[in-house]
Amino acid sequence: MRIAFDYQAFCIQTYGGILRYFVRLVEQLIAQEQEVRVFAPFHWNHYLKELPSGIVNGYGLKRYPPKSSRLMLPLNQFVSEIAMKQWNPHVEHETYYSKEGSVPKGIPTVITVYDMIHELFAAKFSPCDQTSQMKRIAIDRADHVICISESTREDLIRHFATDDKIVSVVHLGFEDFSFVKQNCVQSLTTKRPYLLYVGGREGYKILIILCVPLQYPKC
Repeated sequence: MRIAFDYQAFCIQTYGGILRYFVRLVEQLIAQEQEVRVFAPFHWNHYLKELPSGIVNGYGLKRYPPKSSRLMLPLNQFVSEIAMKQWNPHVEHETYYSKEGSVPKGIPTVITVYDMIHELFAAKFSPCDQTSQMKRIAIDRADHVICISESTREDLIRHFATDDKIVSVVHLGFEDFSFVKQNCVQSLTTKRPYLLYVGGREGYKILIILCVPLQYPKC
């Protein structure tokens, strides 16, 4: 089976859980001897470098040229449509939410929904945030929807009135980090309680660390 993954998530972020999820999914599909391609014409994603040669249809950039970010998504869309039409996949898995797909009409489309935070806590987001609207459009276009939990599936069906027959639950897996050397872990330890933050979440998740000693109950 020829399975295509589109450019969206890989052209938005360099690192992130969603990106790692798709790359690991591609690796497992390859291990099952499926034909897989990631169509990300001009991306700046770190994880795609880990895939075997020939799997990624596109070029990795250190970053997009200044003031060009808004142009890159439609450019990737245009180039992907041409490349996917030539490859002619049996199914496409979209990696984020968009108004239009990249595959020719008639090819089934799958999409994964991780949560319904934008719908459950709409008041917490800017009125200009179109994530929920784009999500609804993408889901309405999809032939099948994967949710990562039963709770997310129930929220999706309730908020979007999506046909429950096309929604299934596939729980996320995990990576084996046993290869991490013990001395690397020990070097991170400290005598006092601490909070460790990894990653940039500009405008989405803000970490505020208050320099107040943490109190633990006595056992």
